[in-house]
Formats: sequence, structure tokens, C-alpha cells
Amino acid sequence: MDSAARHYHTLTLANREGPSRMESDLRYYTRRISMEHRAAACAVTAKARDRRLQLVERYRAKVAELVG
Repeated sequence: MDSAARHYHTLTLANREGPSRMESDLRYYTRRISMEHRAAACAVTAKARDRRLQLVERYRAKVAELVG
């Protein structure tokens, strides 16, 4: 099960069993960096890869803001 499916599964179970715990911003951005790196590596065109890498940089900036 990939991380997105695992995340959805966890939220689904949490919603059935009671209040769900929200993912922290740091964890969210870290997870998105990883996902976008994988997507960039699998991108068919250079333009698509560049878009994914731009997102990686944007998420890294967000992490830097959070960490200080």
C-alpha cells in the first residue's frame, strides 16, 4: 500500500472509530516532498518533471518556515 492509500485508509478507519487526528503541517509537507520526488522521477516529459520539482521546492520552503 503506498503512502497516499495508507493515509486515506488511516483517515477512513479513524472516522469510523471516533474523531480523527489531523496530520501536522510538517508531516504533510514532508510527505508531499517525497511524493513529488517520486512523481518527478516517473514524469514522462521534462515539463512535467520540472513542475513536480517546483512543487518540491515550494514544500521545502514551507518546511523551512515551520522549522525556523
